[in-house]
Amino acid sequence: MSPAAATTALEAGLILLARRSYPEAGLRQKLDAMWSSADTDAAIARLRELGMIDDAAWARRYARNRFERGGHGRHRLAAELMSRGIAAPLAAEVIAETIGEHEERRDAETLLAGLLARHFGSVTPSRARGLTQEDRARLDTLAEEHRARLFRIMTARGYPSGLVRDLLAVS
Repeated sequence: MSPAAATTALEAGLILLARRSYPEAGLRQKLDAMWSSADTDAAIARLRELGMIDDAAWARRYARNRFERGGHGRHRLAAELMSRGIAAPLAAEVIAETIGEHEERRDAETLLAGLLARHFGSVTPSRARGLTQEDRARLDTLAEEHRARLFRIMTARGYPSGLVRDLLAVS
């Protein structure tokens, strides 16, 4: 059954949630397109009562999934959560719970190893290993302009600038 064929906003909300999970703002946007704001408000309130809308649980699943797929740091994930309607304090809490500094560093090292391989002819990286001694030696020989390029790429992916500077530091 399609949400458009539903007889109430609550029924449409249930149909949408049966297909996939949504944060409250995402579901509200979908329902607002088909129903009055009063109907949408009532449906959202009832779905929240039933435990079918839980922004904190949704944000945890989203952040863990995105982080495990790799290539994005805490700043990028927080921005993605907020763009999907998750409040900034909740996004910060979820990121702190979900991503440990050690995990983020390991993920950033793996990304850096891949960037070295693709852009600067280093060895082919293994997703699980991060930076090797060979990668570290390659980093030491890079010109400052190449380090700046790597810095921009990694910070654009949401890794903290301090972490990126530490990884790119000449040993």
